[in-house]
Amino acid sequence: MDEVLVSVIVPCYNVQTRGADVGICVQSAISQNVRPMEILLIDDGSTDETGEALEGIARKNVAQDVEIRVIHQANKGVSGARNAGIEAAKGEWIFFLDADDWIEPEGIGTLLDAAKAQDDIVCGAYTVSYADEGGRTRLFLPPHGDQQAVLESLIRTESALNSMCARLYRRDFLMQNDLRAPLGVKVGEDVLFNLRAFYAAGSYTLLDTSVYRYELGGASAMGGAKRDFYAAQRPMLEGIDAFLREKGLKDACFRAQADSVLRQLRRGEGRIGAAMRYAREMRPYLKDVCFGVLGSKEKIVYLIARFAGMLSVVLP
Repeated sequence: MDEVLVSVIVPCYNVQTRGADVGICVQSAISQNVRPMEILLIDDGSTDETGEALEGIARKNVAQDVEIRVIHQANKGVSGARNAGIEAAKGEWIFFLDADDWIEPEGIGTLLDAAKAQDDIVCGAYTVSYADEGGRTRLFLPPHGDQQAVLESLIRTESALNSMCARLYRRDFLMQNDLRAPLGVKVGEDVLFNLRAFYAAGSYTLLDTSVYRYELGGASAMGGAKRDFYAAQRPMLEGIDAFLREKGLKDACFRAQADSVLRQLRRGEGRIGAAMRYAREMRPYLKDVCFGVLGSKEKIVYLIARFAGMLSVVLP
């Protein structure tokens, strides 16, 4: 196909061993009311039969105006697989889909219908289904507001903005701004990508309609309390800090950054454990923050973070 409306990029690594039904995933993309479409299945150096399975899916699923391509590469992680998809994509829009998830019926069409001519990103809500909790579901919505509200929500990792899925990115926008998923970050790479994407976007649309379904094993899959949790989050937190320094946003986003560090500590070590470490962990992130320009509430948080971390127990 010479002209493609949407490129769906599916990173795949050892999906056969994990038991992910990538066939259902691909079918959810084929079933979208969007044409012409291409589906890029990225075999990210799988060591099981994933590569062969993907080739079989491509041969079996032949639909009009839908092209399925399998790309095999050495293992580079999910970010490397997504980046390979960006480079290979021919579509006007890019949609990321994980191999064990699926797109809601007419999800991509819903995003396209909402897209304005000047939009670089169209973001929907998504639904998480907890398989080992009787199918309990939770809806994650994007925030509504200006760019400041969007950036703060991403820094706090508290909304549907976190994910690279459940949205359309205009491919020309990604290419012109050299936007790629960060390599070497195993947790929170979506957040770091989206911080740069939403900062660079000239216009975007945010929807409350769920367009995507995540399948998770339960609360543990969302990162329940465990001693090594915060260490896993640190590369993301350091990446956020580097972004804020680069863009001169340390003062404007100080409270969101302080909240994010505290939130990740609490998820890993509980409220008291987090308070015991808060001042020490916040020390590198206080650099370049101008105390004098902070609001009164932000100044209180700054003083707690710098001198009296145990008082963080009173912070929301």
